[in-house]
Amino acid sequence: MMYIPTSKDVKFKSKGFIDIFGSRLSKLCGAQINDAFKHSMHNLMIYGTAFSLGLTGVWILAALYVGYKNSQLIEENKIVE
Repeated sequence: MMYIPTSKDVKFKSKGFIDIFGSRLSKLCGAQINDAFKHSMHNLMIYGTAFSLGLTGVWILAALYVGYKNSQLIEENKIVE
């Protein structure tokens, strides 16, 4: 996502957000799932896998949108601000 044509200010702010909130939020979600199913490995595998696949689906949709937006911005020679 950082390759979309943007200003330096937007890249700086988005990198900070991703580094701090993204990594901490993902660790929190993983810890909560592990804690919720710590007594049943079977349920952890089922629900943990379902959550991971759902997150992967959302990530794929976001990547497709960003790819489309990138192509559109390059064609129009614009940047995101």
